[in-house]
Amino acid sequence: MLNRNAKLNLTIFQRLSLGYLAILIVVICLSGYSIWKLSQLNQIARSLSSVDIETIRTANNTKDALLSLAANGEKFIVSRDKDFFQQFKLAEEFMNTNMRLMDEVLSDQINKQTFIVFRDRYKTYLADTKKEFQWISNQKTYDAYALRQRKTKRLNELITDLDKIIRMVRGDMQKKIRTANTIGNEAFHFTIFATLTAIAMALLIAFFNARNINDPVVSLMKGTQRIAKGEFDIPLDISSPPEIKALAESFNRMCARLKEVDQLKADFIARMSHELRTPLASIREATSLLLTDRIASSSVSRNNLLIIIREECERLIRSVNSILDLSRMESGMMDFQMEKCSLPPLLKKNITRLQPIASKKGIHLRVKIPPDLPVVFADWEKLDQVVGNLLGNALKYTPPGGQITVSAAPKTQSTDVQNPQEMVEVCIADTGCGIAEQDMTTIFEKFRKVKGKGSGLGLAIARHITLAHGGDIWVKSRPGKGSAFYFTLPAV
Repeated sequence: MLNRNAKLNLTIFQRLSLGYLAILIVVICLSGYSIWKLSQLNQIARSLSSVDIETIRTANNTKDALLSLAANGEKFIVSRDKDFFQQFKLAEEFMNTNMRLMDEVLSDQINKQTFIVFRDRYKTYLADTKKEFQWISNQKTYDAYALRQRKTKRLNELITDLDKIIRMVRGDMQKKIRTANTIGNEAFHFTIFATLTAIAMALLIAFFNARNINDPVVSLMKGTQRIAKGEFDIPLDISSPPEIKALAESFNRMCARLKEVDQLKADFIARMSHELRTPLASIREATSLLLTDRIASSSVSRNNLLIIIREECERLIRSVNSILDLSRMESGMMDFQMEKCSLPPLLKKNITRLQPIASKKGIHLRVKIPPDLPVVFADWEKLDQVVGNLLGNALKYTPPGGQITVSAAPKTQSTDVQNPQEMVEVCIADTGCGIAEQDMTTIFEKFRKVKGKGSGLGLAIARHITLAHGGDIWVKSRPGKGSAFYFTLPAV
């Protein structure tokens, strides 16, 4: 017995969904981490472009403006040329603008403090320069050498402050660049790891899903190969996935059915061989006697042999016709000559035909047929075949002293509440040996014979005929108490 047990009783859809969900979670985590790292890189890039680079550019512009302001101031002091004074004023305005920008773009606290010191020193330097301008305008005497030394020292301090700010900002830029490189490397390595993990998970999930699906399918394939070889004895035992488990159960039922059909076929061939061999043997012996001179030349003996040959030929024809009729009915090629029929004459005809045999066996035939039985729309010959088969079976299985009852009555079939169907129900009951309960569900199948002689086709043909007429046929029985066969036909 083949056994493929899975730990989880999940459907194929659930297996695939869980696998894809796991991969999707990894992809979402990878995407989230990548977005986070990219956001950090973007923040650093914005800081570099909008703060640090702008700070350095502004600091350099401030340095240029400061040097221009100092140079124009000294030129004005020496030459008293108002053009230099105007250039000094423009440099002062440019310095003020740049200092406002620096105050806005500087974010680091240390740089802020350095800028505050620079701003205070600049105010002192500017105040000294403007005071010297007033002294020159008022022609006051002052210690020019000492003032120039103090201003030069202050100017150098201002330039040093600006250079310090630029160095610190560049240091911050280097730190940010190193941080960006670290984040990029982390994101790169994590992305590689997560990608390899996702690929490994995808391969593992695909492998296990394929194996869990492929193994049961291979088992089914091997099972079909065994069926093709005529081996029906090894059922499949597949516990999951549920879809393939259901398929395996259907496959096992099919195997059991094929085994049963194969056995029925063998039994049918054996029975039909027996059914055909007996009349053929009788015909052969009778013709041998006719062809030889071992019998008397009296007409009675010859007529008896001819009668035997005729009866056995009719028996052969009936057997072959039964097989052909069933084949045509199953393929839907049987023609029915439908017409309005009255059932009482048909039932009485069959009863009258079998009355001598029943009397000889000591079987009592009872008839319960109302005179106002509705007419049915049916094929007379096919119904005659159904009634004849059921009565023949009842007569065959009823012991001497028993009773066979033939009854008919109208019946309403309530399959549709609004439009109930009027039917005629016919019952042929006997007091014979009865039918076992396990055989009542299969007795109408072809080649199925519970006991006794026959081909096992009569009830199968009867079922096809009644179903073709829009009716139904069934049996009620108790072993040892007899059987009652019912069939219905639509009333006109």
